[in-house]
Amino acid sequence: MSGRRTLYQLWRAVYPVLLYLIIQVVVSAIFSVALLRCTEFGWIDDYFAAYLDSTTLILLISALIGVLIFGLLYRDDMLRRHMEPTAWRESLLWVLVGASTLALLGNMLMSLTPFAKISESYRETSAALETGSIWVQIACVGFAAPAAEELIMRGLLYGRLREVLSAPWATFFSALIFGIFHGNIVQGVYAFALGIFFAWLMERYRTVCVPILAHVSANLFVTALSDSGIYDLFFMSLPVFLLVTAVCALIFAVSFRQLRF
Repeated sequence: MSGRRTLYQLWRAVYPVLLYLIIQVVVSAIFSVALLRCTEFGWIDDYFAAYLDSTTLILLISALIGVLIFGLLYRDDMLRRHMEPTAWRESLLWVLVGASTLALLGNMLMSLTPFAKISESYRETSAALETGSIWVQIACVGFAAPAAEELIMRGLLYGRLREVLSAPWATFFSALIFGIFHGNIVQGVYAFALGIFFAWLMERYRTVCVPILAHVSANLFVTALSDSGIYDLFFMSLPVFLLVTAVCALIFAVSFRQLRF
């Protein structure tokens, strides 16, 4: 009976991830069919249809639906556990700084590996996320997607794994699933590293608000550096690259130390 109960709890932890993938597939199918019909009936022209045919827009709609559904599930979990969050607002600056520098550090270290060059799925994903207007990209990658992913990965997956596993194991498995969820080796390794930090924040502050804000900060910071061209300057020479990498590592270490106490 205990083994069956444990399997049920593990299923409760994992199924939101699968449900989110299903939501994305369903939204993509409905959106594609609706766009095709509107074009056939002449309700929108081909130019506007091509503008709307954006992977980022589909992900944005899926994320907004996900925030609603998984937000309600997370609220129910918190009410059931009677868990009070730890005070976190005075630590918010260090959370944002730590997440941003870790994200930049992860991107720069991944650039040293051959994965970005040999991973076809990574290049396809990167190109797909650059479709649509810049405002849709910011809304999706910067806000909606991080909120939905954190509600699922830390709010539900980590929280429910934590009911049957120790904190280190719950952290490891939630970060591993978070990495696999991204579908390619480059984003997978990067997401795994960030997932460990986000799960630690969830354990430390006992509210998904903190990892959501950390995830938003990380995405917006890297996106801003990339779109502005500043990110490319970090690779202009080896000394510059090493200096930026060392500074990111130092700032993250200081931030993490501040958050521990």
